[in-house]
Amino acid sequence: MNMRIAISIFHGITEPAKNNKIILSKNIMNIFNSIEKHYESTEKKTSRVIQGKRI
Repeated sequence: MNMRIAISIFHGITEPAKNNKIILSKNIMNIFNSIEKHYESTEKKTSRVIQGKRI
């Protein structure tokens, strides 16, 4: 649910930037992608802990 909110905010920032041909949108995309990767890796670690395995 929080991810959907983040994506909607993300689109709110990038869409106007695309229309105005602002290069910043690419930087924002990179930041967003790195955040997304961080969350994915955190989720994997959490699931391993729940299963009783070492990280």
